[in-house]
Amino acid sequence: MIKPTAQRRDTTAPRRNFAARLFGYDIFISFAMGLPPRGTQSYASDLARRLRERDFTVFFSEEEASPGEHLDSTLRTALQRSKALVVIANRGTLSDPRWVQKEVEDFRVRHPGRPVIPINIAGALQDPNLGDDAHAWIGFRDKIWLDETEQAVNAGIANDALVARLVTALVAIRSNVAWRWVVRSVAASLVLLVVGLAYATWQAGLNAAEAERQRLVALGNLDRALAGEKLASRNQQKANAEALLARKAERDAVAEKQRAEDEADKARAAEQEAREERAIAVTQSRFALARKLAAQSGLVLAQNPDRLPLAVLLALESVRRQSTFEGTQALRTAAALLPRTEWSSGNDSAPGWGRVRALTFSPDGAMLLAGHEDGAAELIDVRRHKSKLLAHAGAVIAVAFSQDGKLLATGSNDHTASLWDRDTGHERYRLDHGDAVYSVAFHPKRPWLATGSKDGHTRLWKQADGSLLWQSERSDAEVRAVAFSPDGRYLGTIGGGCAKVIELADLSVKRRWCFGDAGLGLAFSPDSKRLASANGSVAGVLDIESGDGLFEFTHLARQEDGNPHHFKWIQQVAFSGDGRYLATAGRENTARVWDLGNGQEVVRLAHKASVEAVGFSPDGHQLITASMDGTSRLWDLPAGRERMRAGSADGMVEVAAISPRGGLFASGDSAGLISIWGLTGGSLATQIQIDNPVLAVGLDADGKRIGAVDDKGNLQLWSSSGDLLGSRPSMFGASRVVFSRDGEYLAVQARNPPLSLFRLNRDLTPVELPGVRGATDFALGDRYAAARDSAGKLTVWDIAGGKKLPAPGGESLSKLVIDETGQFLASLSQDHFGKGAIMVRTLPALKQIGRVAFDSRPEFALAPGGTRLAISGRSRATASSAWRFHVDIVDVATARRLLRIHEDRSLTMLRFSPDGQTLWTIGDPSNDQDKELRVWDAAHGRLLARLPHEQDIYKLRRSSQAGILATQSNGVIGIWNFVTGKLLGQYSDSEELTDFQLSRDGFTGAVAR
Repeated sequence: MIKPTAQRRDTTAPRRNFAARLFGYDIFISFAMGLPPRGTQSYASDLARRLRERDFTVFFSEEEASPGEHLDSTLRTALQRSKALVVIANRGTLSDPRWVQKEVEDFRVRHPGRPVIPINIAGALQDPNLGDDAHAWIGFRDKIWLDETEQAVNAGIANDALVARLVTALVAIRSNVAWRWVVRSVAASLVLLVVGLAYATWQAGLNAAEAERQRLVALGNLDRALAGEKLASRNQQKANAEALLARKAERDAVAEKQRAEDEADKARAAEQEAREERAIAVTQSRFALARKLAAQSGLVLAQNPDRLPLAVLLALESVRRQSTFEGTQALRTAAALLPRTEWSSGNDSAPGWGRVRALTFSPDGAMLLAGHEDGAAELIDVRRHKSKLLAHAGAVIAVAFSQDGKLLATGSNDHTASLWDRDTGHERYRLDHGDAVYSVAFHPKRPWLATGSKDGHTRLWKQADGSLLWQSERSDAEVRAVAFSPDGRYLGTIGGGCAKVIELADLSVKRRWCFGDAGLGLAFSPDSKRLASANGSVAGVLDIESGDGLFEFTHLARQEDGNPHHFKWIQQVAFSGDGRYLATAGRENTARVWDLGNGQEVVRLAHKASVEAVGFSPDGHQLITASMDGTSRLWDLPAGRERMRAGSADGMVEVAAISPRGGLFASGDSAGLISIWGLTGGSLATQIQIDNPVLAVGLDADGKRIGAVDDKGNLQLWSSSGDLLGSRPSMFGASRVVFSRDGEYLAVQARNPPLSLFRLNRDLTPVELPGVRGATDFALGDRYAAARDSAGKLTVWDIAGGKKLPAPGGESLSKLVIDETGQFLASLSQDHFGKGAIMVRTLPALKQIGRVAFDSRPEFALAPGGTRLAISGRSRATASSAWRFHVDIVDVATARRLLRIHEDRSLTMLRFSPDGQTLWTIGDPSNDQDKELRVWDAAHGRLLARLPHEQDIYKLRRSSQAGILATQSNGVIGIWNFVTGKLLGQYSDSEELTDFQLSRDGFTGAVAR
């Protein structure tokens, strides 16, 4: 160990010697002020003393600058008059250079050719984390520096070898040597001057007489010179006058040229203005024509729904002419009505015999059961697009699923009903009847099956062994329909114009109503208190407890016609999910929706032929209808706007069903074709075949371009129509693909390289991102990308062009989040004990606007606009009590807690909705009981909705302009309403899904598998 007191000599250097005043400083020592490890003041003082002992003039600010002097001007003056600059470079100085960098840069500007000699303390210049930035201002590479130990710096004593080497390098520039030569030269000059004065005195006498003579000669020459000068002055005045005339003529010519150019500019400006006015007029004309075409498309849809292709073509022409909001909306409205078949199942029998007579979904919506005229019951897996056939000897006219979906029941014209195992297709029991079986129904709670037959009997059967539990007395009329009440208390039957309600507790007839012409259909209300029946010419709503008829509805052949002979038969009835509305299907080509609060007609929906079936969506906002005109249609309620139309090319549609979860509906026609249609978010628009499994997929804001990276590292750019636009190799382990907001760039986050940026042309030209190597913990938005560099510091890039933004130094980061708007960045910094803070900064300025401290390891989310943070946490009353989990909503500017939301589970994901009004939370996947996403009111902390999933939720995606939220759970993607939590639709696949994205407007999604 070096002992400072053993070698230091207190030799006080002169504040400023004459050599420095005359020749400047030999050496300027640049060092960091303060104490070690950053400061090198003591070491620099010793180095200055030892260089002065070797006859160098040295500027050391602590000794050369007088108290009270202005430091900046003193340093600049000294730098300007120094021949060499010595920089003491330790790690503290290189990581935070301050004045040292300024001194080096100022010296290089003033003296680019003079030497800058770095003293490399403990290998600081070779540190890869510091060397790149240090070289930018020291420029040490390819040059010789001096090495010093950290112990010498801490001891404040310069190494002898270093001093000797420095002296050798600078021996030629010593100002003190030059000063001694100056002194000797002055002394010799004084001696010579004395001798010269003596000689000059003698010579002066000799020269005095000669000087007088020459003076007289000079006076004569002066007179002659004055006369010549006067002549020259007159000539100069004449020349000046001629020059003035020439300059005036030149100015006049320039002014004339300028006037001509101004006139030409005015003419060009007028021409440009005329061109712009013509362009504006053309643009306005295109906009006007586009809006007119969009209006015509809407008019066709409103007045002639059957001319849907014309409406679509008009909307397409509107968008082609000029992209407008009206045209885009018209195209979406018209295109939404075009059928988008998920899958179709055909029958090879002769036309007519394969007619679909019955259709129903399983409770989970995964299976579809159809009954055909040719005696086949078709069980369809709607996810895997596979089917199996269950055989009867006669037409299958009734189908049903048990409540758990494991059993199937079919009724047939062959005088039997059969009970089947769904998974194996094995027939458990065949139940004999006296005639055709028109209806089958499973009890919602008990293992019973009810059947209604043409033989006039209603029967109850045990599922376990197929034994007959109960049989009604024979009726003269056939039993057309049977149904259990949702609470399992009643069994309803209808036939021959009479509806009955049977009390299952004692199997007695509780109520009987007879009206109308024939019994065709019936339905219980969701609360089991009312029964609706379709009795041919009239439909009724009946109160079960009192036996009263609450409402009667009729379909007239003509408006305002009360003649009973003009009543048209009502085929079917259906309650909405909340029991507020009743839908009726009639043979006068309409379906109608009735308000059960006042008995008034809410909306009338028109077909071209008899409407055979109606059904509400689970949320009651949509109605499906099936008609003999060959179409099944989806209607928005209560507006009655036709949203989608599924047509049959070969037959009439008599049956339709909607899945219990609302994602699909199915229709069956008289030609035996079953079609399954996506309601929202689940229809397949384009399928792009890629040779290898896809790891990550991205979708641009308009949903028109798709970026995908496979497991071989190949990036491919596709159009939404399936055309390959470009490709690029070597992106291994991709996890995210993001299009920039301006649509000009594509960013890929991967394992190697960690982040790549490409210009969206056919060649996918790469754009260099400076400093990206070694970066981790990326936050990738559609405007900016942020990362943690190899030293743990913040690095931010502007994606538009790949520019690196100046980022603040300081804290070490561990997590980064960019808000929905792309204008705010939140970064988490914490120690090994979990304590730290979340900093929120603006983008691109990176100005810190808030800091929120925490003392645990949280999950967090940044609200759009950067004003609030959601931070997860846990607490407990005592050390032995259970943990309590919560989410705090915190104001960023003040770090004040605005709200606490209490959770009963640990959380792994927090997300704000794009409008910031709701907060979504996802629990720990390790908890087998917790498979739901919860939706909270971010202003008041109320739980708005629970989104249940069968499997763990792996990914979540949001649309920024529409109220759409999408989740990925194994092979199923669910499309949900933002606030209500209602499932709008599903996309499912038997294969593993690896990634998916939503477009900004929420109308398009891309799925990778």
